[in-house]
Amino acid sequence: MSRRFFRISDIETIDLDKLLRMTPPGFRKVFSGEQGRTQKAYVRAILESQDVLKHYGIDTPMCLAHFIGQSLVESNFLTAKVEGFYHTTFKGLRNYGRLKRKTDEELRPWLRLDRAGQVRLASYVYAGKDGNGSAKSEDGWRYRGRGIIQLTHRNNYALFGEKLKNLGIDADLVGDPDLLTKDLKLSVAVAAAFFKENDLVRYATANEIEKVSRGINRGNALSSQEANHEAERIKWTQEALKFVSDPAAIVTGAGGGPVAADNALRVGAMHEDVAKLQRDLAALGYLVGTVDGIFGAKTKRAVIAFQHEHGLPLTGAVDDATRGAIDAALKDEPAPVAPPPAEVAPAPTPAPAPEVAPPSAETAPASPPTEAAPLAPEPAPAPLPERAPEPAPPSSESAPAQPPIEPAPQGAEPTPPVVEVVPAPPVADAAPPSPELSPEPAPPAAPPPA
Repeated sequence: MSRRFFRISDIETIDLDKLLRMTPPGFRKVFSGEQGRTQKAYVRAILESQDVLKHYGIDTPMCLAHFIGQSLVESNFLTAKVEGFYHTTFKGLRNYGRLKRKTDEELRPWLRLDRAGQVRLASYVYAGKDGNGSAKSEDGWRYRGRGIIQLTHRNNYALFGEKLKNLGIDADLVGDPDLLTKDLKLSVAVAAAFFKENDLVRYATANEIEKVSRGINRGNALSSQEANHEAERIKWTQEALKFVSDPAAIVTGAGGGPVAADNALRVGAMHEDVAKLQRDLAALGYLVGTVDGIFGAKTKRAVIAFQHEHGLPLTGAVDDATRGAIDAALKDEPAPVAPPPAEVAPAPTPAPAPEVAPPSAETAPASPPTEAAPLAPEPAPAPLPERAPEPAPPSSESAPAQPPIEPAPQGAEPTPPVVEVVPAPPVADAAPPSPELSPEPAPPAAPPPA
């Protein structure tokens, strides 16, 4: 496992998806909801950050394996954007230095906290650390862990905000620490800069997993204290290393992996089809660089990112299946154009036809509401029952808004209100309800003759 790693001098050819999938069984399944969206966003951020990784020296399979292994543990296998402080066990609380020697009874008040309690906990355990103020300042909460390596503490936010300027990125991480959760590519860049700044590239190159782990978690690779979850960090870095132990197996399309058809667009292609591909991917939000009609590394990474998100073989080339998926995705984007045809359908000019044929009939329908009593009850009951249920739901919605009133559920029923109104009309309220409800019940028409 020595020189073989360095047979691949450029990580452009590595299938990052294979490395990312070397994770616990629970991660291999497709996550749903917010976790699934976060996972895909992290994968895409890494795929689109290879230039940044190389800039900071993470340019060999060995270093990349260490970077991936540490990131998996720090981000809870690419599902967490920000550090959480909701704990249900004493063991979790003892990961914080200030709570490490507390008894169970002393820790009990810190379990299952609401948001205000979590703010207090973070502010307490991180108070005074690396530029943070006192617990009252709430810096511990403001500068809690974020991003793919969970950057923590005020000084680190300030330092790596400055480091990003070397990449032409102006990000005020102190003023807006949530930038690391809003833009996961930014968090990947910070993680790569952290590796470089703390000399972790050197330890990763030497395959010293313990030192890399402590450098990430303790801020000092030579710390005598074990990193939190150090055993897991070692385990998953070693799992990632299994992939790079055979360089040919992690090259895109090698080792029995997916291979695109011969007629597919791939790296090196130069014609208008490539320019169209680049425009289409850019329209879908993928980074392709300059639309120049040249299928290069950036276009390939965009294709892989698209294939990953749409469950296609990760070939990095555009065959018929990938092209078809791109076309389908583009059709989904302008979906709002669908409503116009729907509007044209209901408004087809059959309406004018009746107008031309029986113009007098138009005036006739206008008069029935006023004169023709037999016709009025027929159209009137239809709209009125529809309106009656509409006010009823609001009453049921307002009922829950007034929890103290227990009989609210009865008021929510449409029938009781009508029953209460019906007895009233015969006495004195018959006049008011008649304009609104007279067409609705036939019985009210009987009492007037009586």
